Amino acid sequence: METRGLFRCPDCGAGVEPSGAGLACPDCRARFGADMDQRFYRLVSSKQSELVLRVNDDWTRHWEKSRPGFHAVTAVIRRRLTAPLVQGGLERLLDGAGKTFLEAGSGTSETSVLVDFSGHVSISLDISDAVLRRNVNPQIRLQGDLFNLPLQDGSIDAVFNIGVHEHYSETQNAAIFQEFLRVLKPGGRVVLFWPWYWAPLMVLTRAINSAGSLLLGRKYELYPNQYWEIKRFSQAHHLLAGAGFAHVRHYLSIVDLFSMIVLDYDKRG
Repeated sequence: METRGLFRCPDCGAGVEPSGAGLACPDCRARFGADMDQRFYRLVSSKQSELVLRVNDDWTRHWEKSRPGFHAVTAVIRRRLTAPLVQGGLERLLDGAGKTFLEAGSGTSETSVLVDFSGHVSISLDISDAVLRRNVNPQIRLQGDLFNLPLQDGSIDAVFNIGVHEHYSETQNAAIFQEFLRVLKPGGRVVLFWPWYWAPLMVLTRAINSAGSLLLGRKYELYPNQYWEIKRFSQAHHLLAGAGFAHVRHYLSIVDLFSMIVLDYDKRG
């Protein structure tokens, strides 16, 4: 699959090129690992912030230390409840061919398995190498940073993710949305599936966290740092509008038991 002109150096912003068994930046001479046969690219800056390092550690620990039974149950939820919602949320964007889709904070990509990306380019990006090794996307897996996406300006037709932004503060999300704006083409779309605070599954998650913390005598979380679920649509709208996105639609659906609010916006101009 052709990736020339798609990736950029996370250290200096220049385009990167294939070099030996990996990728290299001709400007700053930085080198990055890649497995071309598996379409697995590692474009992480050598100057990662403390926040990015912590996020990487938290999620790597989550994927490596959680019990297999937990992952089996959550995989069923992702594939049976969330995946149909994601399929419906993205189907309008699949007309024509040759588009490039970025799942920004992809995890395993099991929630997007029902979306037919044939004829398009699909990129699964996550900061955690541990989760990308489990990722099911047969196209491109990219290790990268949401705050410094290793992608060229205006190279993406649509950005989407599922259950990502509740792990970041308002200020952090504002910075992430600026990166989405940068990599999207004019008129490009961003579709976010953001957990709704009052949803039955979210209420159950908080109850489990509280019970686990009480029993263990320390803070317990099913998912790391899940603290900014949406209570009101306006919470997310003012961030997206402030970044330069225009509202297309938003809704809840019985398909996933009202677990996610779907936010569909486009890039003005």
